[in-house]
Amino acid sequence: MKFTDGYWQLLPGVEILRPRSIADVVVGEDTLTVYSATTHLVSRGDTLNRPLVTVTFTSPDGAKYEATYEVSPDYLCVGSDADFFRVPLTPATATRIAAALGCSLSTRKIADDVYANAVVKLEPQPLGPPREAVETFMKHNAMIEEQRGGKPPGELIAGIKKDVVISNRLKEKPNKIAIYGWHKPDGKPIQPLYVGHVDWYVDYSHGIRLVKREMTVDGKRADLEDVMKDPNLCGAVSDEGPIVSGAATYESK
Repeated sequence: MKFTDGYWQLLPGVEILRPRSIADVVVGEDTLTVYSATTHLVSRGDTLNRPLVTVTFTSPDGAKYEATYEVSPDYLCVGSDADFFRVPLTPATATRIAAALGCSLSTRKIADDVYANAVVKLEPQPLGPPREAVETFMKHNAMIEEQRGGKPPGELIAGIKKDVVISNRLKEKPNKIAIYGWHKPDGKPIQPLYVGHVDWYVDYSHGIRLVKREMTVDGKRADLEDVMKDPNLCGAVSDEGPIVSGAATYESK
C-alpha cells in the first residue's frame, strides 16, 4: 500500500467494505454490540454475499444498577372491568394518550420483561384477513376473553398482542410504526422487531402497553425517558442502546 493525497492507496483489485447501515444493536450486561451492513439496506437481498461489521463497546463505567418500572397489567382498553375492549391505536394517538397519563410506550426489552414476569400467559391466536376491520378487532378480543377464562382483571397478562414500541430503528424508517412481540409459550416472539408498516397502519394484533415514566434506579426516582437515553442506565429498559425522544419515537407525528 502507498500513501497518496492523504489516503492509503489500495492494491489493484482490493476494495474496502465500510459500515453503511446499522442492521442490529445488542446490549449485553457490560457491552454494546453493533452489527453494521456494508451497504444501505433496502431489502433482505441487500445482505446477501456481503459481510456484517461487528463492533463491540464496553460499558463506560462497568457499574451495575437496579431499576424498577411499572407497566399497565393489560393492553389499553376502553370500557369498565365488567365490559371492556382492547383497542388497537396508531402510534401517534397512543403516544398522546400515554403522555396525558404520565406514561410512555414500551420497548422491545420491556416487552420481553413483561412476558417473563406475566402472571397470565396465553397462547397467541392469529387471524387472517380482514386484519384492519373493526369486526376482526372485536372477534380477537372475544377470543382472548374466552382464553382468559374469567380470570379477574388486573393480573399482568401477556401473549395476546404485538406491542407497538419505540425503537432506534424508527430513525432509519421515518413515518413507520415499530411492532414487536406476541410471545409464544416457549417465550419466543412471533413478531421480531419490524418497522415496515406505515405509521397510520393498525390491525387487530396491535396492542398498546403503557409504561409509567416515573421509575426508580437504585431506589431513587428517575424519569423513564432520561433512563432510556443514558448510556450507562439504558440497558434496564432497552436492548438496542440509548433511545432518544423524537426520531426514535412518535412525538413529531
